[in-house]
Amino acid sequence: MQISKLFLATLLPFMASANEHTSCWCQIKTSDECQKSACTAYGLTRAFFNLPREYNIYNAATRWQGTSCQVVTQDGVVSGGLGGNEYEKVCQDNCHVGSSCDG
Repeated sequence: MQISKLFLATLLPFMASANEHTSCWCQIKTSDECQKSACTAYGLTRAFFNLPREYNIYNAATRWQGTSCQVVTQDGVVSGGLGGNEYEKVCQDNCHVGSSCDG
């Protein structure tokens, strides 16, 4: 019993970060306006994960860059931190499609 608890405790950080990405986009043409709306909507949720230690959810935001949405800190550092499940929801709400992520 103790070994299984220890094993689970060791795996939890990896399981929690498995859904964290550096960029995401909705599965629709990248030029579609709803892409930017979804990126903005995600930023408003403040659902940022694993930000660098010196940042918090209030000094980070999202921006649409080229073909994907990214988390950017107040001094311009691009960070990982997009949640795949959370981004899927804003794509459904704004574009009525699913999402893809990388990184």
